Amino acid sequence: MKKYIVILTVLMMFLCFSCSSDEKPQQGPMNETQPPLQNQPMSAQGKHPGAYNDIYPMETDDISFEKEVLVVPDDVYDTGAFCRVFYVEQNDNLIVTFGAKPLEVTEKEVDDTEYRAGGQEAGDSFAYKEYSLDMEPTGNEDSFYYGGGDCSMTMGDNYFYLLTGGPKGWVLAKYNPITWEQLKKIDIETDSEMEGTGDSMIAYVNGQLDASGIYKISEVPNGDDATHHRLFSTDLEFLKYQILDDMPHVEGTSMVYVDNTYQFLSSTSFFGDILVMQYDNEWNFLDSKIIAENGNWPQGTVYDEERERYYVAYTSGAGVRYINLGVYDKDWDMIETIKVTDFDENAEERQSAGRPSVFMHDNKLYVSYDINTLSEETGDTSRDWNCLVRVYDLA
Repeated sequence: MKKYIVILTVLMMFLCFSCSSDEKPQQGPMNETQPPLQNQPMSAQGKHPGAYNDIYPMETDDISFEKEVLVVPDDVYDTGAFCRVFYVEQNDNLIVTFGAKPLEVTEKEVDDTEYRAGGQEAGDSFAYKEYSLDMEPTGNEDSFYYGGGDCSMTMGDNYFYLLTGGPKGWVLAKYNPITWEQLKKIDIETDSEMEGTGDSMIAYVNGQLDASGIYKISEVPNGDDATHHRLFSTDLEFLKYQILDDMPHVEGTSMVYVDNTYQFLSSTSFFGDILVMQYDNEWNFLDSKIIAENGNWPQGTVYDEERERYYVAYTSGAGVRYINLGVYDKDWDMIETIKVTDFDENAEERQSAGRPSVFMHDNKLYVSYDINTLSEETGDTSRDWNCLVRVYDLA
């Protein structure tokens, strides 16, 4: 009798184990296509492709490095972050704009220092420095807005636009990029519980401005979030409000309009993958695609009509963050990846990079970003952000 009891017990244990093995955790559509390491912490992921950029070249036959320009610090500004490059058609020059911390406090009117979006990277003001097409400084530089915190900037219809923190959530301002006269400024009221204002996006697409930030669907960090979008005319007249939630994604985004399609770049989570989402003229969702593993903050995207290529600047890595430049064909298939920054993770004074963007003009790519040193004790930023631009020649 005891023999039969033992056999029956073993059989029941085997059946229970088989049942539990067949019960797989529920997965959403994104998890079916993402790498299995996607939702693990970076410490558990190890060096899989994209996690670190050692496997990528610094230049290729098609994209050759020309020069690096240190924009800030200089004798006026101590730090600079959110660095962006734009072409000013009116005077055939380039401008580099950035969030800045002036070395000296000025007597100029403070705009919105008490209303900050995000962290302290943008310093106490937003400033510009003018350069020739060869990235030689012309000597023209100044602060044009004070306060605000995190920001995003764009050019559209030969005007410059700034989106940053304000008393109701955001302010959106329009400038003459020659005189830097503020032509118009509006307050944008956001829902502080659901709509994030940090690491925002302002994009000039299809003749309109898209002001966007994270929409907090999930209460779990790195959960299934979305983005909120407010569309404006170039005269800052409100056009439309919408939430894009077709695929889980976060802030730190960019957008271009190509072939009657909105190409919206984001990442699946803070330590996720680079994702492109496509929408038609009426903002109907068309498709999505993972275009790079383990990357985020694709805050710069441009399309090269002549070569039919996309260029995307984004960050990768953990702790020490790198800047990569991804090159893709018209169907978002990867052509090559270039590592823009190359840091020694074992150096006594470790460096990290962030907030990248890319701009194209006259067969040159201008990749802009900021770097900072990391605290030896905590690994956190030392708040000494430098603004840099690396220039590449296109074959």
